[in-house]
Amino acid sequence: MYSVRQIIKENWKSYLKTHSPTAHQKEEIQKMIDCSKNSCNSRICSSCGKRYADDWANNLVNAYARFHARHVVLTTPSF
Repeated sequence: MYSVRQIIKENWKSYLKTHSPTAHQKEEIQKMIDCSKNSCNSRICSSCGKRYADDWANNLVNAYARFHARHVVLTTPSF
């Protein structure tokens, strides 16, 4: 079974021949390709990115959980 990391690793060099990613994009891809048991902390890495997204969501919940809010919808009649 293929993984995102494996597909990118196999095709990255040919992609670079026809495209011009930014230095930041190259750095993130390289971190993902080199990631194995050590965490690369790249948001685009299929394993580390999930962890990053989960942490981000938990931080949002913790930051906004103490606020009480009400949702109000106002409508106007159509003529």
